[in-house]
Amino acid sequence: MSQPLTQQDFASLLSCLQNALNQNPEVQKQAEAYIQSLDSRAGFSSALAEIVGNREADHSARYLASVHLKNSIHRNWKKRVGASTGIGPEEKAHLRSRLSSLIPQEDNQIAVQVALVYAKVARFDYPAEWPGLFSDLLANVNGGSALTVRRVYLILHHVLKELSSKRLVADQAHFAQVTELLFGHVWGQWCADTQQLLAGLPAGLEAPPAGGSTSASQALLQSCERWMLLLKILRRLILHGFPSDAKTLAPVPAVHSCCPHMVSALQGLLGVRPRGKPLPRSHLQAMLDRAILKLLKTLCQVLEVHPWSFHGAGVLLPSMEVCASQLVEAAAPEQHPHPHPHQQQQQQQAGGAAMTAAASAAAAASTERRLTACCGLLIGVMGSKSYRGQAGGSLEPGSGQPRDTTRYKAMAAEVRAALEAFWAAPPANAAAAAAAVAAAAAGGAAAGGPAAAVAAAAGGGANSRLIALAGALVSRHMVLSRADLEQWREEPEEFAHSHGSGAWADSLALAAEQLYLVLLQAYREVLGPAVASLLPAVAAAAPPGVPADSLPGERVAGVPLALLYKDAVYAALAAGAYELHDYLDYGAWLTGSLLTELSDTCAANKPLRRRIGLVVAANVDRVREDDPIRPALYGAMLQLLSEPDPALCLSGLGALTALLGDFNFLEEPFAPLLPTCLQLLLHVMGGSSELDTQKQAFGLLNMVIERCGEALRPHVGALAGALPALWEAAAGQSLLRIQILEAVQRLLNLSGPASPQLLPGLVLPLLSYSLDLRQPETSEGLLEDGLALWLVALRNAPTCCEQDTAAAAAAAAAAGQGADGGGNGGIAPLAGQPPPLVLRLLPGPGPAQVLEALLSPFPALTAIAESSTEQLPAVMSILTSAALLAGPALWAAAGGHVVSVFMAVVGNVSERGMLLVFPALEQMLQAAPQAAAAGLQPVLLRLLGLLFGGKESGLVVTNALPVLGRLLLAAPQQLVALCGAAAADPAVAAALAAKGREGVPAELAPAEVVLWRLLELWAEAFDGLGQAGARRLCGLALCRALALPSRGLLGLLDVLLPPITAVWFETEGGGGDEDGGGCCWRGEGMPPSYDYFSAGMRGGGDEGLDEVVGPALDSEEAEGETARRAMLREADPAGAVTLGSGLRSGLCAAAALHGEAALNAALNALDPTLAAAVHKATAAAAAAGAAGGAGGAGGQASM
Repeated sequence: MSQPLTQQDFASLLSCLQNALNQNPEVQKQAEAYIQSLDSRAGFSSALAEIVGNREADHSARYLASVHLKNSIHRNWKKRVGASTGIGPEEKAHLRSRLSSLIPQEDNQIAVQVALVYAKVARFDYPAEWPGLFSDLLANVNGGSALTVRRVYLILHHVLKELSSKRLVADQAHFAQVTELLFGHVWGQWCADTQQLLAGLPAGLEAPPAGGSTSASQALLQSCERWMLLLKILRRLILHGFPSDAKTLAPVPAVHSCCPHMVSALQGLLGVRPRGKPLPRSHLQAMLDRAILKLLKTLCQVLEVHPWSFHGAGVLLPSMEVCASQLVEAAAPEQHPHPHPHQQQQQQQAGGAAMTAAASAAAAASTERRLTACCGLLIGVMGSKSYRGQAGGSLEPGSGQPRDTTRYKAMAAEVRAALEAFWAAPPANAAAAAAAVAAAAAGGAAAGGPAAAVAAAAGGGANSRLIALAGALVSRHMVLSRADLEQWREEPEEFAHSHGSGAWADSLALAAEQLYLVLLQAYREVLGPAVASLLPAVAAAAPPGVPADSLPGERVAGVPLALLYKDAVYAALAAGAYELHDYLDYGAWLTGSLLTELSDTCAANKPLRRRIGLVVAANVDRVREDDPIRPALYGAMLQLLSEPDPALCLSGLGALTALLGDFNFLEEPFAPLLPTCLQLLLHVMGGSSELDTQKQAFGLLNMVIERCGEALRPHVGALAGALPALWEAAAGQSLLRIQILEAVQRLLNLSGPASPQLLPGLVLPLLSYSLDLRQPETSEGLLEDGLALWLVALRNAPTCCEQDTAAAAAAAAAAGQGADGGGNGGIAPLAGQPPPLVLRLLPGPGPAQVLEALLSPFPALTAIAESSTEQLPAVMSILTSAALLAGPALWAAAGGHVVSVFMAVVGNVSERGMLLVFPALEQMLQAAPQAAAAGLQPVLLRLLGLLFGGKESGLVVTNALPVLGRLLLAAPQQLVALCGAAAADPAVAAALAAKGREGVPAELAPAEVVLWRLLELWAEAFDGLGQAGARRLCGLALCRALALPSRGLLGLLDVLLPPITAVWFETEGGGGDEDGGGCCWRGEGMPPSYDYFSAGMRGGGDEGLDEVVGPALDSEEAEGETARRAMLREADPAGAVTLGSGLRSGLCAAAALHGEAALNAALNALDPTLAAAVHKATAAAAAAGAAGGAGGAGGQASM
């Protein structure tokens, strides 16, 4: 155990903290190593606290000590399982008492760290070990200095932030108690500070910033800082101290008390600035901007959590009015982002030298954040599920009883009526709203912009808030600003991505677009015609055929203002494409304007060309598949894709992605443009280093491969040649490499039997990397796609094996010797059983080379299976497809690895995992009966141990039966050998010993005992099989079991014959559906649900386990895979042998083995009903055989 720190260690620690800030790297590393070594010793956190509290120590060392103190408490306060270090109870008590002396920190950075230390300790110790936390903090407020009070509120903010993140019910109850304790004090102090701020801000803002801050302005800044901390605390208490009324419908008193005052405070803070008079930028003005923004966000969050109390407090409509007024006022001509030149000159003269460029940019950014928050609140109101009547759930919280929604629906209807009245009423700032219309009347449509057109199109509703706000959004807030255009010029790719897919909460333009969209969705009948009428208005100011660089009027960064207005209108039409479907003739717009405007390639027209790509992407469903305009549209978008400007290129990329992904897409019109498209895509992927750009380009490439099909086949070689270089260029970017792997999968699916051409230079190198668990990118998603690539390659490979008819005939002849001692171990085949499947490699070097290549990754598969079961679905699918492709060659090339994979899985996975293993085992036994049965003996031996052990679920036991049934049908002598090995296996022997020998004849050998118990288990679990194909397979296997050379089988007839006759009655005896559906099999073709593993059982029921998706899922229908499955079906005895003839053959074999007299005696001992069913089944088989010229032989005459 480490020794506690001594006083000498304290001095060394302070010295090391100073050395850790040394510029010499060696000194710095030594100091950091020493500090790290002290972390596990008792007293380390206390020593750090002493250094933080020592005002005479070096400031940087104190700050570093505060950071280490926070981290040490986070790591060591609560001792973790297996950890050898931890802070003891005595030191914890000392630290809790010492923290109060660290509160009055003059340095803001150290004060924040101390507050975070408080929060960390409170998370672990409140209320059990630190019940007096909040009372002690409030005691420091009463009578403390101004600095102490501010620091206490900072600590309260961080402590409440930490405690509010705890989600357990008990923790939430504790937080409610804290809310009750603190709310009164915090609310009273915030109200007092609000009055002080509103009284002092006008004079403080007027004061010149030069010469440093005065004591009055400094006091006002400190008061504002305290006010904001109190607001944060209030917000936390209101949001987390009360249950959400969206579920309870109970009013929250705190919302009714606070929110009206918050809205009044917001109105007061917005009105302290004198209108029309620029003020010098100062710290106080920046603090005012932050205060307004924080109030807006607080109201928005309260609205989200407590929507009904927000409305009930009477602040819903006033807060909306404030936000709508702010947005409309900002769009007035005097606030316009692109003022007329003489207006700009007047503003510069009025502002004088006080407004520097940096200050002006800061003020603009602050205004944009404020307006974005205003949009956010209005979006929250219009999108509230509570106000739309969609929230709350159908059950009462806690009781689970059905909820009475009558009150809820009435409340929602009341709010909706209030909102409709609000939007229909004239705006509060009617003068500002009418300014755009007046400007349009005085100076033309371009001067007023879209706002004038919206108002004019609204007719009688032109004087409503809704129309005024919609006009403001389109004419001002959705217009590209000078800053946007400058960003486009300097960082075009970043501009395109931030304006195309950024979060609306971070951008005024995106927030305005989102607000416009929710308003259009809610009031489509009012806004739809008005917005659609914008199109002719902006077309008049910027006609389609006129070059953009020749348009008259003001320009912003070289772009005509009329064109920027047009761009904003196009953005509005694209965003509301679905809602405007009935109001806009898209076909006429496309042919009459959009394609013409795309042909204008001057620099000034870039914004409009980019926007047209977005318009096309939003309206792909409006162009029919046989529309003759489609080829021209494809060509225009490819022209955008070829642009060197990334913003234009990405616009074309998005439009093409939408066009090819459209349900109406046909490959014929696009086929002539396919080479150009592929060339441009490869250029974009190779020329851009931006991850988002490359992801979009790869996404389009995959879509082209998927949708173009046969038209792409001639270009497969060129694509395959380009992908390795792209793979190398994407090193370290797993998302891009995943896209490349998906593209290669699609190319393999497209190539089909010709896919081996892609193996040497493309597929095998990618598999070698993506399946290597030592590669860092493998764990980031490459492994899953690498396995999918291997699976697709196996399924699309051409057939490499064929049926060896001579060997099959010889095997059939040997098996036909039956009880006379044939090559099948003396076990007779079933009557009508087709020759066994014996595969051999096709002649020539090609098939062998293909198999060698496709089986080469098997060593990696063993490591993958041993490391995790996450990829089990893909691993089992690979084993299945490899068995189908290679047949016996799989066991010669990779048999050891196959067994290793199964041994890593069987018995080590859940029920769902075991259900994935059985299909692969069965397919292997079917594809290479002798080789697989011999190779899989360790796996089957373990499976027997699991079945006899009694710990596996009934579902696992039931679905293991078809695997054993396949073994018994295809290689019965291997089942006999398996029983012999099981008798010598300690695990199986122990499981059987636990069952005892009750009911087992004493004369049976140990191997025969295993067989007896297996058949008993088989018959017991048989009724759990639900698929007709599985039941037939297992029924035929039991028929084959009658021919096994065991003395005890005659004693099991009363166990084995009931399931056999039951299946016979279902499929052949007339017990199925009358129309031949359901489970009834008439002997024509394959029985229903024969391929039960790939249909019903792969997923283990409704849950589904088939996680192979995308191109790998498409490859299930690959030509090679389909042909190989068909070959297995043709050779399957379950599809060729009837149950009646199988039963008859099995009884004949039993008579030959044990004597006809013994068999008849056993049959006569059966229940009469069962004996009658056996007689009926065998007689029907004999009659059918006689009718077909293949009558049965003796041994059954007595039946």
